[in-house]
Amino acid sequence: MQRTVKSLEELLDQVEVNETMIISLSHLVALLQKPKGPFKGLEFYGSQSEANDKNTVPNSTVSVRLPREVDVGSDNTIAFCLLTWPEGNGVREFN
Repeated sequence: MQRTVKSLEELLDQVEVNETMIISLSHLVALLQKPKGPFKGLEFYGSQSEANDKNTVPNSTVSVRLPREVDVGSDNTIAFCLLTWPEGNGVREFN
């Protein structure tokens, strides 16, 4: 798992983001945003299948608010990733 997260981190570092990019795969939802001009804050929502920085999403499981005081700067990219486990891959009990 740690190697997978590291690979994901390296991949996201290589993606060029100009404004907002939303990625949705089978067990990953990501929202990447590069602020234009001074950072005015950011609010976004996510579910197991989508993310959005404009509107709430159906079955939203997370909402995030970054106030302008965070001041991420215009050279940085904000990355939000939500990973979900496939059904049936829970913790296995041993007797």
